[in-house]
Amino acid sequence: MSDPKAQRADGCSVFFSLLLGALFVLAFFFFEKIFRVEDTNEPDTYISSQRKEEIDKYKLESATFIEKVDSFHIENNTSLESFMQNTINIYQTSSENSE
Repeated sequence: MSDPKAQRADGCSVFFSLLLGALFVLAFFFFEKIFRVEDTNEPDTYISSQRKEEIDKYKLESATFIEKVDSFHIENNTSLESFMQNTINIYQTSSENSE
């Protein structure tokens, strides 16, 4: 049988293993930073103008939609006050008819 004391790791080899692991991690990030390819595909002015036109178009559509919704509510008078007034009128006419 083998001696169990000979199989134990001493503190020095554990320290060097951790140090070597940290060195590999740091080397990985260092080399990644050095050899990274910069993305230089920035949008040119034509693409920027197209994007601006699309944004302006969607803003106009949104404003038009809000106007249509507001005009619908104004035309139909969907406020609580008008609903309550209609309810009062209905009860008044029904009470007048029953008398």
